[in-house]
Amino acid sequence: MHRFGNVAHFPKPSLSPISPQRKAAFAAIRLLYGEALPLWRFGRKGYCRRHKQCSGEIRPCLKRGWPLMPPALQKEACAQVAVGGPRRLPPSTHTEWMLRRYAPSNFVT
Repeated sequence: MHRFGNVAHFPKPSLSPISPQRKAAFAAIRLLYGEALPLWRFGRKGYCRRHKQCSGEIRPCLKRGWPLMPPALQKEACAQVAVGGPRRLPPSTHTEWMLRRYAPSNFVT
Protein backbone atom coordinates (compact mmCIF):
# COMPACT_ATOMS: atom_id res chain seq x y z
CA MET A 1 0.00 0.00 0.00
CA HIS A 2 1.29 3.42 -0.94
CA ARG A 3 1.53 6.00 1.81
CA PHE A 4 -1.05 8.16 0.00
CA GLY A 5 -3.57 5.32 -0.04
CA ASN A 6 -4.57 3.83 -3.36
CA VAL A 7 -3.95 7.07 -5.25
CA ALA A 8 -0.83 7.02 -7.36
CA HIS A 9 1.58 9.81 -6.49
CA PHE A 10 3.10 11.68 -9.39
CA PRO A 11 6.00 14.02 -8.69
CA LYS A 12 5.64 17.64 -9.68
CA PRO A 13 7.06 18.27 -13.12
CA SER A 14 10.33 20.11 -12.91
CA LEU A 15 11.04 23.09 -15.06
CA SER A 16 12.65 21.73 -18.14
CA PRO A 17 15.68 23.44 -19.61
CA ILE A 18 15.13 25.76 -22.53
CA SER A 19 14.84 23.80 -25.74
CA PRO A 20 17.50 24.25 -28.44
CA GLN A 21 14.87 25.71 -30.78
CA ARG A 22 13.94 28.34 -28.20
CA LYS A 23 17.62 29.17 -27.54
CA ALA A 24 18.16 29.66 -31.26
CA ALA A 25 15.10 31.92 -31.44
CA PHE A 26 16.39 34.04 -28.55
CA ALA A 27 19.80 34.35 -30.26
CA ALA A 28 18.20 35.37 -33.56
CA ILE A 29 16.04 37.98 -31.83
CA ARG A 30 19.05 39.43 -30.02
CA LEU A 31 20.80 39.78 -33.38
CA LEU A 32 17.77 41.60 -34.75
CA TYR A 33 17.91 44.01 -31.80
CA GLY A 34 21.60 44.45 -32.56
CA GLU A 35 20.77 45.45 -36.13
CA ALA A 36 17.90 47.72 -35.13
CA LEU A 37 19.79 49.66 -32.45
CA PRO A 38 23.04 51.66 -32.67
CA LEU A 39 24.73 49.49 -30.03
CA TRP A 40 28.15 50.10 -31.52
CA ARG A 41 28.10 53.56 -29.90
CA PHE A 42 28.22 51.95 -26.47
CA GLY A 43 30.72 49.24 -27.33
CA ARG A 44 34.00 48.95 -25.49
CA LYS A 45 35.88 47.85 -28.57
CA GLY A 46 37.20 50.40 -31.00
CA TYR A 47 36.57 47.91 -33.80
CA CYS A 48 32.81 48.10 -33.21
CA ARG A 49 32.81 51.89 -33.18
CA ARG A 50 34.95 52.13 -36.31
CA HIS A 51 32.78 49.73 -38.32
CA LYS A 52 29.52 51.02 -36.79
CA GLN A 53 28.26 47.56 -35.88
CA CYS A 54 28.52 45.21 -32.94
CA SER A 55 31.06 42.58 -33.92
CA GLY A 56 31.24 40.49 -30.77
CA GLU A 57 28.81 38.94 -28.33
CA ILE A 58 25.55 40.86 -28.58
CA ARG A 59 24.19 40.12 -25.09
CA PRO A 60 26.58 42.39 -23.10
CA CYS A 61 26.12 45.17 -25.66
CA LEU A 62 22.34 44.98 -25.30
CA LYS A 63 22.57 44.89 -21.53
CA ARG A 64 24.82 47.95 -21.47
CA GLY A 65 23.15 49.97 -24.23
CA TRP A 66 19.42 49.30 -23.74
CA PRO A 67 18.97 51.49 -20.63
CA LEU A 68 20.78 54.35 -22.37
CA MET A 69 18.44 54.36 -25.37
CA PRO A 70 15.55 56.84 -25.40
CA PRO A 71 12.11 55.20 -25.05
CA ALA A 72 11.10 56.25 -28.57
CA LEU A 73 14.10 54.41 -30.02
CA GLN A 74 13.33 51.36 -27.88
CA LYS A 75 9.75 51.23 -29.20
CA GLU A 76 10.97 51.66 -32.77
CA ALA A 77 13.43 48.80 -32.30
CA CYS A 78 10.66 46.56 -30.91
CA ALA A 79 8.52 47.30 -33.95
CA GLN A 80 11.44 46.57 -36.29
CA VAL A 81 12.21 43.27 -34.57
CA ALA A 82 8.55 42.20 -34.86
CA VAL A 83 8.74 42.55 -38.67
CA GLY A 84 12.24 41.08 -39.03
CA GLY A 85 14.61 43.94 -38.40
CA PRO A 86 15.86 46.44 -40.93
CA ARG A 87 16.30 43.65 -43.50
CA ARG A 88 12.78 42.26 -42.91
CA LEU A 89 14.00 38.72 -42.32
CA PRO A 90 11.24 36.13 -41.95
CA PRO A 91 11.29 34.07 -38.75
CA SER A 92 12.97 30.70 -39.17
CA THR A 93 10.54 28.90 -36.84
CA HIS A 94 7.11 29.43 -35.37
CA THR A 95 8.76 29.78 -31.95
CA GLU A 96 10.81 32.72 -33.20
CA TRP A 97 7.71 34.27 -34.75
CA MET A 98 5.90 34.08 -31.40
CA LEU A 99 8.87 35.33 -29.35
CA ARG A 100 9.39 38.38 -31.57
CA ARG A 101 6.16 39.77 -30.14
CA TYR A 102 7.24 39.46 -26.50
CA ALA A 103 8.50 42.36 -24.43
CA PRO A 104 12.15 43.21 -25.04
CA SER A 105 13.00 42.71 -21.37
CA ASN A 106 13.15 38.97 -22.17
CA PHE A 107 16.04 39.48 -24.58
CA VAL A 108 18.05 42.46 -23.40
CA THR A 109 18.77 41.54 -19.77
